[in-house]
Amino acid sequence: MRNPTTFRRGGRKRKAAARLRQSRDLESIGESLSEQDGHSSNGPEESDNGDGPPNEGPSDLPSEPQSSNTPFFLDQHFPLDQGPFTGHLNTRIFHSYELLGQGLTTGPPYPSFQTSQPQLPMLQLFDQNPIPQDDINTQSTSTPVSLGDVSAGSLPLPGISELISHTSSPLDTPGQKRKITRHLDILPDPALHCELLQHWTLNLCDCLAPVPGHLNPLRSAMMPIALEGSRTDSEKSTGATALFHFICSASAFHLAKKRECEESKGSLENVALEHHNIGITHLAKNIQLSKNGADCVSLLASIIICIYNEAVTLPTTFWRLHFRGAVEWVNHIDPQVWHKSDAASSLYQMFRSMATVVQAQLLFDSHETSYWKFANDFGPQPEPYTLYESFGLPQPVYEGLRAMNALQMRKRSSTESDPSADELDRLEMELYLSAPNRPETPTAKDYADLIYHHGCIFYYAALIHMKRNLKDMPMDAVRPLVEKSLNHLEALPACTSQRSSPMIWPVAIVAFETGDTTMQQRMLRSLAFFEERSELAIWTQITHLVKELWALRKREGANIKWHQTALGTSRLSESCRPVDACASPIARPRYGFFYVDSPELPQRDAVFPRREKSDAPCVFTKMEARALCSGAGCRKVTPIEERLIPTANEWVTRIPVQGFLAILQAIFKYLSFSKVIPQWLKNVSQSTSFVGKIIIHAVRHAQGYHNLGEEFFHLRDPALTPFGQQQCVERRKASFQDQSRFKLIASSPMMRTLHTTSLIFDDAIQTQDILAIPEAQEISDHGCDIGTDPALLKEMTLRNDWPVDLSLVPEGWNDKNLYGPNSPVTSACAARARTVRRILREKGMALSQDTNEDIHIALVAHGSFMHYFSNDWENSTTGCGTGWKNCETRRYVFQNDEWDENAWLVETEESRLARGMMGPAPSAEEQRRLYEKTMVGWVDQGLPDIRYLETASVMPMQEHSRL
Repeated sequence: MRNPTTFRRGGRKRKAAARLRQSRDLESIGESLSEQDGHSSNGPEESDNGDGPPNEGPSDLPSEPQSSNTPFFLDQHFPLDQGPFTGHLNTRIFHSYELLGQGLTTGPPYPSFQTSQPQLPMLQLFDQNPIPQDDINTQSTSTPVSLGDVSAGSLPLPGISELISHTSSPLDTPGQKRKITRHLDILPDPALHCELLQHWTLNLCDCLAPVPGHLNPLRSAMMPIALEGSRTDSEKSTGATALFHFICSASAFHLAKKRECEESKGSLENVALEHHNIGITHLAKNIQLSKNGADCVSLLASIIICIYNEAVTLPTTFWRLHFRGAVEWVNHIDPQVWHKSDAASSLYQMFRSMATVVQAQLLFDSHETSYWKFANDFGPQPEPYTLYESFGLPQPVYEGLRAMNALQMRKRSSTESDPSADELDRLEMELYLSAPNRPETPTAKDYADLIYHHGCIFYYAALIHMKRNLKDMPMDAVRPLVEKSLNHLEALPACTSQRSSPMIWPVAIVAFETGDTTMQQRMLRSLAFFEERSELAIWTQITHLVKELWALRKREGANIKWHQTALGTSRLSESCRPVDACASPIARPRYGFFYVDSPELPQRDAVFPRREKSDAPCVFTKMEARALCSGAGCRKVTPIEERLIPTANEWVTRIPVQGFLAILQAIFKYLSFSKVIPQWLKNVSQSTSFVGKIIIHAVRHAQGYHNLGEEFFHLRDPALTPFGQQQCVERRKASFQDQSRFKLIASSPMMRTLHTTSLIFDDAIQTQDILAIPEAQEISDHGCDIGTDPALLKEMTLRNDWPVDLSLVPEGWNDKNLYGPNSPVTSACAARARTVRRILREKGMALSQDTNEDIHIALVAHGSFMHYFSNDWENSTTGCGTGWKNCETRRYVFQNDEWDENAWLVETEESRLARGMMGPAPSAEEQRRLYEKTMVGWVDQGLPDIRYLETASVMPMQEHSRL
């Protein structure tokens, strides 16, 4: 998918947008683009000739590659991917940092709430004055005609430009009441929005909650606020209006996944992005202007839905900072605000529980930004605790989770003493005594059994968490608790037939610690039911991740904890080595609940999850490396389950990073006038900069002797043929005459690639060494694809006068054992490709520290490997085991910023055109089919079927020993 912040649109697409606004038939919509794009920031440079001239940057990429660039073998079920559509995602991803105005002067965080404090006037949460229908202009003659027209360029928001003066309206004259046009009235397609709100009310709203119906605060507390926001004057901006747009966005994204027609799906995605952008703008502005009044309640509701949305796509650092920033904002609001209405109390308690559960997951990655604290406890409340009836979270269990978080923060603190064994025992005793009862309130009688079972699941999960993660007890110690939990999980289906979904955290905690084979089968059946009942594909992902953890324990020990399971990227350079990377010879997978798992492979050795991509470049570049880590480019490896959120939601697939940044910067503006800005937030604010692109020139090696025919495949690490050496000379003249721009030359450590590199990049390596990256080796275990031992390799490079840095090449790098990290199995190949991408990105980021220019990197590798490296399976059987010709070169840029854990690449438009590829790259679904065809085609060529462990090797299985 094309980067929606930068690509350019011509007259034809603007005309298509105009046609779209005339249509209400979702199944026939092709694009959802507003005319606002025709007046974008490109200014006079934009013409009616369509897209501007291509370049190597991400702004002119084809419309599909970025959305479909993920290799489909990582995405068998495609729970989070969207297919292609003939239109393009809307370009208005707001530069919200330009919209922020003056903040509100506040004092320090409020002290703990006391019942003796003077009461504020009763909050007017919702407008008590109904709007006369005679005063409503439903014709919208002087207002925007599409969602696009209420973008950053035209939406009148207070403080962005001044609030629109009533005197500017001919209707606003003395003695004459101005007719208002509501936000509801400027929606371009009322029929569509009826469908969106119906889908939210009847489906999605309950899919996101453990307890459906009237007890669900997503319905009971948020819908009245959203109603008020929709009725607000369109010339005014409120938190309630932001909530209305966030709800429409969530519903549109979720509904789009149900569309079979790609045009309709794409149109709904455009509508979803439009609503999200508008919601972000309203929310960012009103956070700065928030006071201790009713609008704080609607703002908190909007923050909660925004967190739900962006939980799917934002990397861990953003996720952590997002919650920390929201907690800081809440701490600066008078706590009495949250006790003035049932809705306020319900939303406040909901946010507190979300922050507590999320913090329980993030504390294990040792980032201080996870150490947030609320300035006020629940304390004495005039209203009851509602989380048990609405989310199945008993209050004593909730308090136990908070206490466990506090103890974990003490363990991580350098100034506080570790909790003693007695403290841990006392807390565990309290947890045992916190067994829930069936709710007895009249409002909960219809769901009493359901609530009780959810409460018991939380109860046992908290005890399991206590024993395994705080007291470091073995799995055998929690087996009885797991069995008890399973009984309650299996009781849920009989409690209600409505759409619902358990909160993920307790289910995941129980699943992670299920060790008995019989109980594992019971757990898998429960997970399958949750997916069927909720229609949330995240349960399929959790199932895959749980299976991977179980398989890992069989190989490496039953007592491995989920938060100890980290990405074994083997030999990253010291500047980007994960802090907690394990030393095991088997690359341990990294887990995260918002990753899409690879397809089911028998006994596969690694899982290769994919973080969902945000479509907009981050305006905070190098933030983590500069502000949050101890060394440049150093990133801590975060634990499995780092992205869990309190409820299962996965509908948003293309939410831009700017949404988070707008809110975080708004909070910064809000707090800046209080002179109590936390250091972590100062670091974020001071760490913004813009840098050039990292451009990777990928080159396949020239012809080697093994390329002469399959009868030469047995040759061990063969050299280049004379013709291959001539190919290098020709490639150098054609593509790489000026090598002064290359800051890094990298290569596979195999002889043919090192020789190719030395011949093509001879000028560049006069001032730098070739960085040998062992993970860039070819994928198979034919003799020609098995490298040379390091000692002999060093001797050969010296003999040939090749300046090669072999520091990343360890002993055993050429061991192709099926059960090791260099296995020919497709999953291991994908892991190595991801490691190479991350190494190149980290190196490029380090090289860009002192310049804003593009960083050019060359990588010389192998034909089959390049398909995993680029995630492109188009025309992959034109040659033997590859679609790359000898000495062919293609150019790539990183699809996302440095927060993308997988470092996905996209080929530049210029590169595609240079090799005769017209139009966008295949979609994700097409790539999946292409991969299957590739595997079949390679097998037809006489190559092993690397999809499966049993058929991946050219050697008999018995020659491979398990590590």
